[in-house]
Amino acid sequence: RLDEDAAIWHAPDGAVWELIDVDLPDAEVAAVTSTPDGFVAVGNDTASETGVAWSSANGRAWDRLTGPKTFSTAIIDGVVVLDGVTTVFGRNPNTAGVMTSSRVNEQSWAPTEITPASRGSRLRHLATHGELIVGVGVDMDTASGAVWSSRDGRSWMQTVLETP
Repeated sequence: RLDEDAAIWHAPDGAVWELIDVDLPDAEVAAVTSTPDGFVAVGNDTASETGVAWSSANGRAWDRLTGPKTFSTAIIDGVVVLDGVTTVFGRNPNTAGVMTSSRVNEQSWAPTEITPASRGSRLRHLATHGELIVGVGVDMDTASGAVWSSRDGRSWMQTVLETP
């Protein structure tokens, strides 16, 4: 709903979708993922221009999570879960990427800055594969692709891909 607050749709069978009556004022949902305890959605508060996260046990009732100070300066782009740890990524004016991990029920967030190849690096997407979180992006200074990987969402290794 482009002219209103964020909306959440729910489909237990994946075929018939229902608009859920949920209060997400001034919000923009960027990504949703499943967790061992339900779901986590991340996005941005359009009024305050800060990153936000919500959790839900059933996909129908959502609670706003208290994020770290990092969220107050970040634009949140996505979220993944690996081994019960939620990793949120985004960007802010001072860093190329912000990684934040939490066990959602504890709401204990630990900010982690990834080390870019240059200040022009930009993380674009995260995914999980086996025991790894893999991030892909671009190093704008060299116009080359970049890949980050982590086993825990806190320690990251970067590889800059050579352009032929």
